[in-house]
Amino acid sequence: TGPYRFSSFDANRGFTMVRNKYFKPTKYIPRGNPDKVDVSFVSDANSATQRVINGQADYSNGAIPPDRIANAKSKGHLVLRDAANTYYFWMNTREAPFNKLKVRQAVNYAIDRKALQTLVWGGLGQPTQNILPPTYPSYRKLKLYNHNVAKARQMITAAGAKGANVTVWTREVSDALVAAQYYTSVLNNIGLNAKLTTLPRATYYTTIGNRNTKAQTGWARWLEDYPHPLDWFDVLLNGNRIVDQNNNNYAYYSNKKVNSQIESLKKAPVLTPAVNARWASVEQTIMKDAPWAPWSNRVFPEFFSKKMGCIHVQLLY
Repeated sequence: TGPYRFSSFDANRGFTMVRNKYFKPTKYIPRGNPDKVDVSFVSDANSATQRVINGQADYSNGAIPPDRIANAKSKGHLVLRDAANTYYFWMNTREAPFNKLKVRQAVNYAIDRKALQTLVWGGLGQPTQNILPPTYPSYRKLKLYNHNVAKARQMITAAGAKGANVTVWTREVSDALVAAQYYTSVLNNIGLNAKLTTLPRATYYTTIGNRNTKAQTGWARWLEDYPHPLDWFDVLLNGNRIVDQNNNNYAYYSNKKVNSQIESLKKAPVLTPAVNARWASVEQTIMKDAPWAPWSNRVFPEFFSKKMGCIHVQLLY
């Protein structure tokens, strides 16, 4: 039905799209310019950046390595795109040691969110403790967890979790690896015994979203599908929506009061000031329970080769 169709697809390598000869342009969907679009999945951001610089690719939206941002600006067209997103570490509330509130809160105290922006994005991101991005009218900035490693260590000891074995999960993509390596080091620094496990991007979410995996904690992100709090709280944190496979609630978080509030708010889809206040209250309750450790609202680099001219990027994921 669209201007292009798949001519090949490989979940691990990429895909090719060609013109759809049956498509008829409309007022809102034009015919499009390229005859063919080749897309390659490149997990290493450094390699993806270099492909554009070398002329082997026309575009990359990978996280440009921090030490290459200045150079990239001179080698192509670098566009910084604001988009509604939240990067976070989830903690499975059904699996030890993260079934203990003090452990989850300790993790939130231990993470240096500001330092992570530089480490992972080269500063192209804003530190956050919120689930919602700041673009939402329901957003109220949370300041529940100041960076305090000493306090985090005390809480781990008080929870009886010192030395507990933890497996951290992430996908084999450069920015996810860097963030998860930092996260693993933080867990070890506060007294847990953490190790890192990586999976290909094609299987990562289905693996951690399978109840039988019993994944304890790991890296994740969420990018806006539609601009409403339900896209975040209902999909990701409503305990009524936990399923055995392809589950998006990686923390397996379920709070009866929160679940009830989310179900009630489904009946109030218009974001009036009163409804926004209710969503803000839901968010604060969740983050006091600490099933997540949100850390970034990322600014996306769109890196184009010099031969690319007019561009348009869709802001919705």
